[in-house]
Amino acid sequence: MAYRTQKIDQAPIVVHTHEPGPDMPAEIPAAMRNALEVIGEQPEPVYFILDLTGVRLSMDDLIKASNDATRGPGALLHHPNVIETVFVVTDEMMRMSIQGLRHEAFGSARVNTSDTIEHALDYCYQRIAEQAQG
Repeated sequence: MAYRTQKIDQAPIVVHTHEPGPDMPAEIPAAMRNALEVIGEQPEPVYFILDLTGVRLSMDDLIKASNDATRGPGALLHHPNVIETVFVVTDEMMRMSIQGLRHEAFGSARVNTSDTIEHALDYCYQRIAEQAQG
């Protein structure tokens, strides 16, 4: 198991990190279930950071993961407790695919991308501060 999901203390942020490796595509369904469980346990909506630093998926794996994350019951990216999902990606093909999740075909998922986990966290904290100010 090369993934982990954790809630950030004192902030409505959940971070899921998935390490690159040859078994990564096969782990995606279990990783999504794990993330759904943690997100579902939260008492308030959260920003969901999906750290895929160094991960590269084939086009087939990208399409399958996109469909699983946006369609049907238990669609992770449309969970009512997810305010927005910020993907941390270093692969340009994955970045473009993630932007495509905003399309109606994927339910207009609320997604963004970042180059580093630090930038993703900064973005989430900024959004939280903006919401607090009204």
